[in-house]
Amino acid sequence: MSGENGSLCAEWDGDWEKRGLPLTATFCRSISPAPHSPLPTWQNGAVKKILVALCLTLIATSAFGASFASDEQALRKLDRDQAIATYMARTEWFRLHLADDYILVTADGTQQSKAELIESLTKPGPTMGAYETTEVEIRAYGTTAIVTGRMIQKYTVSGEHVTADVRYSNVWFKAVEGWIEISSQISPISIKRERVK
Repeated sequence: MSGENGSLCAEWDGDWEKRGLPLTATFCRSISPAPHSPLPTWQNGAVKKILVALCLTLIATSAFGASFASDEQALRKLDRDQAIATYMARTEWFRLHLADDYILVTADGTQQSKAELIESLTKPGPTMGAYETTEVEIRAYGTTAIVTGRMIQKYTVSGEHVTADVRYSNVWFKAVEGWIEISSQISPISIKRERVK
């Protein structure tokens, strides 16, 4: 039981007559809460440093995630636009988005520069149908990104219908003006040819 002034009391029943006390005696003692013990100075400093480090890590992680999501969206659009520019022979797209020292390694192992690729699109050649890129994967490393995927190109050349199932790998660099493609490589999975009837 509680006494006055925050004291803690307990009643004891017993034969206290010989001691000149009533049958029921109440003993009380004052109590007070244990004083708060602050952490040593060095521990306070260590805790603050840990909290600051955790906050900075969370901020950096969130910023990186947001940045990657934005870059991934931009690169997926560029990947799709490049496919359209290829089968539509839109040379202006390649002038804007390829580095001046861009190199393409074609499916047969030959190399083409930016100028050679653009020139090949302006010449009469294969009639290519529309196609979609699939299995697209994007890996970003700071200002560099690698885009890999698969495409099935169908075109007619030299009296043959050609179906080329290929994988591609494009390397992009993030410049001030945006993402610039610096190299590409195409690797054939299968190429089927059929004479035009």
